[in-house]
Amino acid sequence: MDFEDTFGHAIALFTRNWARVETFLRVAELAMPHAQRALREETSKLLSAPDTLSESIIEYMKKVGSAGYAELQVNDAQSAVDAAALVFMHSVLDDAAMKCCRLIALAMPQAWECWVGDKQVMLREVKEHGYETLFDKALERRLSKLEHESLVAKADMILRLCKPPDGFSNHVDHYVYDRSRLSLLDEQRHRIVHGGSWAGMFRRNEDDLEYLFNTGLYFLDLVSVTCRPKDPRNKRKDQRQ
Repeated sequence: MDFEDTFGHAIALFTRNWARVETFLRVAELAMPHAQRALREETSKLLSAPDTLSESIIEYMKKVGSAGYAELQVNDAQSAVDAAALVFMHSVLDDAAMKCCRLIALAMPQAWECWVGDKQVMLREVKEHGYETLFDKALERRLSKLEHESLVAKADMILRLCKPPDGFSNHVDHYVYDRSRLSLLDEQRHRIVHGGSWAGMFRRNEDDLEYLFNTGLYFLDLVSVTCRPKDPRNKRKDQRQ
């Protein structure tokens, strides 16, 4: 695999998926006013033909009114959209982080030696297959395991293996990596997916979605700076200087 091609694919997919999340939110934003009007009309029709609904629902609709009932439904729908946006963006970042881990393994496999485990192997295996082959298999096992670990675990691995060099500055103005914030967003995503308690009350924070996007750019930028093979022409130029 070629580092440049793999890196280019990773950043193109990341930015394209971010654009899809933004489009999803924009379409939902445009649709909500139309949905509220349609739901209000639908509720009025149902109230005019109460035999099709249970008595408790009819009583509730009468209590809040057709406009109020439609608004409650729209609020629930907006809650679902906001929760979905966070889950989608978390998934986009998780995928980008995993691709960064694989890029590091591609460019600097030796950096993983401390993290592939200390499984003992028989001398016969080393003799038959060689250290490099056994190491490559162990590295792939570690990467496969990491795919099922949390976003924060992937982020920690990236920062262990690609420590920001002195003077490193990413391309996102005013961005600062915050592990605690990423962990909170990771937990929030887990509660949405597995807890089911978000309905009707979850509202997205635009800053959180942007922070997840900028974190992906930060990881990709860091991998580019620390792992990208140097152009031999630049190396010769540095030596002459």
